[in-house]
Amino acid sequence: MTSTRQTSVRWGILALLAGFSLVSYVLRTNISVAAKFMMPELGLSEIQIGWVFSSFMLGYAIFQIPTGLLGDRKGPRLVLASAALLWSATTLLTGLIPGLILTSGIGAL
Repeated sequence: MTSTRQTSVRWGILALLAGFSLVSYVLRTNISVAAKFMMPELGLSEIQIGWVFSSFMLGYAIFQIPTGLLGDRKGPRLVLASAALLWSATTLLTGLIPGLILTSGIGAL
């Protein structure tokens, strides 16, 4: 039988993961809302903003399987904590990007 403390910790972890999932979803979808502000600020056309969206989703998709494998090897606690920190840092740094080349990730190579 599971103690009350273990059960409450598990519910807390579930709530934390649900919140993390919600924030991740909002961050993935709010880029389309931000597009109307990004386009004039960065001097992007509709085609160029489409490239930005595509590169964002491509990068997101590419890391799904490797991150899952890493989670299996290193454990979900380490991988989720690291992912949350990395995602937060990159989200904060996004505001410093000056143009299309870096926005689409091409300049990172």
